Amino acid sequence: MRFPRWLAAGCFALSLAPPVAAVKLLQSHALVPCSNDGIISVNHFGIVFTPGNMSATVSFDGQATYAGNIRIDLELYVYGYKATTKSFDPCVLKVDALCPLQKDTALKIANVPLDLSNVDLSIIPGIAYSVPDLDAVVRLEIMDADTGGKVTCVQASVNNGVTVDQTGVAWAMAILIGLGLLATVVVSILGHVNIATHVAFRTLLFLGFMQTQAIWGMTAVNQRPLVQSWTQLWQWTMGLVGVPFLQTICTWFVRSTGGTPSQILTHTDEYSVIMQKRSYIPGSLIARATDMTENGGEVEVRGIERVGFRINIEPTNIFMTSYLFFYFVTVAFLLVILFLKLVVPRLAKKSSSAKLEQVMVASSDWKDFMRGSLYRLASIGYPQMCALGLWELIHRDSAAEIVLAICMWLTMTVILCWAIFKVFQRARLSRTLRQDPAYTLYSDPVCLTRWGFLYVNYKAQAYYFMVPLFLYTLAKGLVIAFAQSSPLAQSIVLLIIETLFLVATCVIRPYMNRTANVFAIIAAVLNFLSAIFFLFFTNVFTTPELVGGVMEVLFFFLNALFMLALLVFFLIGFYYVVTLKEPAEQYTSLTDNRSSTVLVENRRITELQPLEKNLEVEDGHMASRGNVWEPISTRSPSEDDLSEAPHRPFDHAIQPTLPSIPTSDSDSLRSRRYDIPRQEERLV
Repeated sequence: MRFPRWLAAGCFALSLAPPVAAVKLLQSHALVPCSNDGIISVNHFGIVFTPGNMSATVSFDGQATYAGNIRIDLELYVYGYKATTKSFDPCVLKVDALCPLQKDTALKIANVPLDLSNVDLSIIPGIAYSVPDLDAVVRLEIMDADTGGKVTCVQASVNNGVTVDQTGVAWAMAILIGLGLLATVVVSILGHVNIATHVAFRTLLFLGFMQTQAIWGMTAVNQRPLVQSWTQLWQWTMGLVGVPFLQTICTWFVRSTGGTPSQILTHTDEYSVIMQKRSYIPGSLIARATDMTENGGEVEVRGIERVGFRINIEPTNIFMTSYLFFYFVTVAFLLVILFLKLVVPRLAKKSSSAKLEQVMVASSDWKDFMRGSLYRLASIGYPQMCALGLWELIHRDSAAEIVLAICMWLTMTVILCWAIFKVFQRARLSRTLRQDPAYTLYSDPVCLTRWGFLYVNYKAQAYYFMVPLFLYTLAKGLVIAFAQSSPLAQSIVLLIIETLFLVATCVIRPYMNRTANVFAIIAAVLNFLSAIFFLFFTNVFTTPELVGGVMEVLFFFLNALFMLALLVFFLIGFYYVVTLKEPAEQYTSLTDNRSSTVLVENRRITELQPLEKNLEVEDGHMASRGNVWEPISTRSPSEDDLSEAPHRPFDHAIQPTLPSIPTSDSDSLRSRRYDIPRQEERLV
């Protein structure tokens, strides 16, 4: 039975499709000056246009330093393309506050309905009401009606209420990732090594690309609406979830530790929050937003603060939200493993299957497995702590949060560096004794259980690629955290980082098979293209805004298509789990020597028996060609061969996808529980 890939693709495509809106509308809630004359100041602005009844509702609170009769020239830009130009007379539209414009007088329009039945609105195509995250800007040139001279200009971003940022899609992806991690644990316990390895790789590749998309959304660049919403969809992978009770806890914590909670979300009716500022006219200036005052104003949020605002998270609660979410996921996952520890052995004893009972591990092994789960989750959460934990050092919400951020980031960094050091130490030992790093890295269950998550997805000879990946994650986190005030510098450095990582991935091609390398290289290419797009979004090249609109659409479609391919690739792994069908073997034993070192069914594969015994071939089982041993006989191992196999604590091979915590007595414990040659012990 073949897995219906088209079904998974169709479900994901439907999940991304925007819902059909009950009421068609166009709306805007931010009016910003597009000139630096300061004639009009805005405290609050909002307009909602409903084509069904040909009316609009306008609310405005601001002040003008100009008096006289005015005319409004409207220019509509869609994805950077100038769609149309229209002129309006405020007196004809019966807007008393603008007919005429009064100097030094507060302009307050509170939800005033405007009748547009006499206005030709055929210039607005029907697709504008249904395309997700419409990138449209209305630019209003304020002209003197008597002299025809220009007074000032303002502009507003327009949206239609339809977006790709769907909560249901985010929840569905989160559940799938959780099931993938859980399936990896269960299949590992049941002893299906190859299946567990493939499912773990697919799950982490899928989750890693989601985290990459979320990190792009945290950049300080003024992003287009479609880019904002697409990257916003994956912010849950960085621990940002807008749960109300969690925000209450974070606000209380900030206040109780000496900080001052922000109040942007609670005062949106009094002032305008601007999430992006850009001009469609080359050379025109946009005034910076004013700070919030008692009388209102405009507040600009960008980068990490913009991400939090869109999820209804106050800026002072962003770090604590991510911090608490990480702990919640960690505790929940450990409770699931504890449940399996208590339930699975009992089921095995009651089961009539001898093999199921054989693969169950001892309680001490479960303890290591539980401790290893912590460190696998720490490696998954490292990108969010690099970005948000280090950003907290700049944002400084409270002294206690700064301490938590420093401790968490340092702890994760030290743990991962220690694990990388131990892997290199074991690989060096294996090279010294066996002329091959694969022997110890893939044959020693302790090494696999504790640190296998770092290298199990790579070819044996490319185990060192965990170092470039670690540095890549750390560098991106540093740039996101410390360059929030410099969008251009941030974009340039990210482009350099993505270029280096793309070159390394293409040259080394470190992953375990061709399919894995293809997906990894495509992901690196897309990240490189995204870095180029974001550099153009900074408008450093002063290109036409239409170029930015095209790049916006390309960014969405390229990443969405690859996300769809990753989803299908990920769901195929579930097919292997459900059917317990082993994936096609992709490893080359003589060149990689990776699978040839794994313990299988209480014996080592006979290919490496001479390496294990350090003896010359006497029985004709193996023949030496240079430094490579090749089997020349298919004779099954005798009972004497099996009796000489080293003792191992597991009754069946368990894929170490969740490494345990290194402790001070790790080496002594390993020497007691595993039969490792004394020469290797002395070298360690």
